Amino acid sequence: MELGAGLEYQTSKEGYEAALPLSVEYGVSKRLTFLFEPVPFTTIRPKTGRRVTGLGDLEMLLSIGISYDNNHAFLFLPGIVWASQDSKQLFGR
Repeated sequence: MELGAGLEYQTSKEGYEAALPLSVEYGVSKRLTFLFEPVPFTTIRPKTGRRVTGLGDLEMLLSIGISYDNNHAFLFLPGIVWASQDSKQLFGR
């Protein structure tokens, strides 16, 4: 199991955005991992228009490793589930 946290900050001429993502990664087996990444805090601050502060997104990733030879090299096939906490998003994905 691996735990992580970070601080993301982005700026542009339209404004700025900040987020505090957390992550929990769990190795179900040697070839199967599950990543759970909630964002408990995010703020989007455009210079003009609507501002948003609150819960961020939730991402879940399931990765399956496929061995293509005996040299322990893997190809990972990710499956992503993404959910937004705000039904009135400022922007889409």
